[in-house]
Amino acid sequence: MSFSPSGEPGADNAQFFVRGVTTFGYQSSPLILIDGFEATTDNLARLQPDDIESFSILKDASATVLYGARGANGIIMVNTKAGKEGPVKLSVRLDANTSMPTRIVEMLDGVSYMKLYNQARITRDPLLGNFYSEQKIQSTLNGENAMI
Repeated sequence: MSFSPSGEPGADNAQFFVRGVTTFGYQSSPLILIDGFEATTDNLARLQPDDIESFSILKDASATVLYGARGANGIIMVNTKAGKEGPVKLSVRLDANTSMPTRIVEMLDGVSYMKLYNQARITRDPLLGNFYSEQKIQSTLNGENAMI
C-alpha cells in the first residue's frame, strides 16, 4: 500500500507499507533497494519510470532471510537499465496535449448590458432611476464611444 500524506510541493513523496501498519509506532516502512544499494523514498520518487528495468516487492520470509531484521517490513527492489556496448540508440518520447472548452459562454454586447443594467436598477429601487442615459446608449449603438 502506498499513500501521499500531502500535496505540498517538495513534501509529496509517497509512503509505502508492504506488510501493513503496526500500532506500536515502530518504523513500518519497507527497505528500499535501488540497484542493490539502500535508498530513501526521496530517491525512489525522483527515479524516472523509463529508467526502471525491473521492480520487485518481497514481503514474506524471503525478505528477512536475505536482509535480516532490516527486511522485516518488506523490501522494494528496483533495478535500473544499464548501458550496453554497441551503436548509439536514441529513444524519444513526445507528449502532446490539447484542450478546448466544453462550452463557449455567450457574451452580452454593450448596448444590451446597459439596457439590462438600467432595468435591474429600476426593478430594485424605482427611485434610483437609470444609470445609463438614452443618449449614452444611442451613442454606444452608433459606435461613437468605441475605445481604440
